[in-house]
Amino acid sequence: MKSKRRVLVALGVGMAAIAGCRSSDSTGPSSANTVDLSALIAEIQAGSGGAAGVMAANGFPITAAPSLVPSSCAYSASTQGFACPTFTSNGLTISATFFLLDAAGHFQSAPDPATTAAIRTVTDVSGTTKLDQGGTSGSMTLTNHQDMTLSGLLTGTHVLNGTARMHSDLTLTAPGPMHAVVDQTSVTANVTMPTAGRSSPWPTSGTITNDASTTDQTGSQSVAGTIHSVLTFNGSSTVTIVTTIGTGSTAFTTTCKVSLTGVSAVCS
Repeated sequence: MKSKRRVLVALGVGMAAIAGCRSSDSTGPSSANTVDLSALIAEIQAGSGGAAGVMAANGFPITAAPSLVPSSCAYSASTQGFACPTFTSNGLTISATFFLLDAAGHFQSAPDPATTAAIRTVTDVSGTTKLDQGGTSGSMTLTNHQDMTLSGLLTGTHVLNGTARMHSDLTLTAPGPMHAVVDQTSVTANVTMPTAGRSSPWPTSGTITNDASTTDQTGSQSVAGTIHSVLTFNGSSTVTIVTTIGTGSTAFTTTCKVSLTGVSAVCS
């Protein structure tokens, strides 16, 4: 039962990470007269997983953090980035900074449609959120740090790269006592978003790799384990997630074909 639960958790985290990866015209290359920072930041948020995805994968509600409003973020000469106001949602404090870069990797103090080649966002989430809904009672304490860069803004194809680290500590009192701790790292590598107007709206290539160590205690039983998963995009609405749970002779691997149109999966 615990192994099955880990498969579902791993798959859920992966699906949460890719569910928003569909592209649209609003996230295509910047127009000749403007750089749509809101659309670019939304594209980064859609193309990467986070703490909310982990909670959703476990079936626990979390209030979605509102999208960043670039006009409310102030440029800092000392950091060469735009610091956004912190806010709290359901007990979690979220802070974010974004950076604009030219083709040579130099920081910019203002967007320029002729020279802004990439946007980088650094986001931190920390705090404790209560879980009191649908017969569930408890809380989760977590910290999450994400650093993502969307490049290719001067071309017709955007490419997403970055990393994320998360620590979560979950305690439930209902429907039954449980304590689970998860430490997870995620690497997004060359997730290539399709050109605006392309017939297929799905990422054409790239991977999202997740590694997690878990400790799950239910009653007097405690189980520790590891999860390694790799999501691979191929330009279609179906992606592959290969998940390995455990190490050594007790490890087992599951391959799932996930349909992004309905976020459903068939595993073997």
